Amino acid sequence: MAVFPNEYAIYLHDTPQEELFEESERDFSNGCIRVEDPQALGVFVLGPQGWDAEKISEHMDGDSTERVEVEETINIYIVYFTAFPTWGEEEPVKFYPDIYKLDEDRL
Repeated sequence: MAVFPNEYAIYLHDTPQEELFEESERDFSNGCIRVEDPQALGVFVLGPQGWDAEKISEHMDGDSTERVEVEETINIYIVYFTAFPTWGEEEPVKFYPDIYKLDEDRL
């Protein structure tokens, strides 16, 4: 699980329910974000500190939780769009369900 400071208690984590990654709508968690390839994320984040895929796998498969400090700050941006422009497609804007009901306050 990746912990990053935020006021919403959002975490990045793996899931034993791999089949959920096949779904087109993936709002199954209460704010947490499932990571489809946690090992690749680990290499991206910890690679500069000498962690390779093998070392990350060893630690992921262990029986205990281990906290590893990231030496360099990584900015994480979580965005929520209910409309997004499309380039070169039939529709100039693609609309998505507002599952968090945030658009109601803006209309």
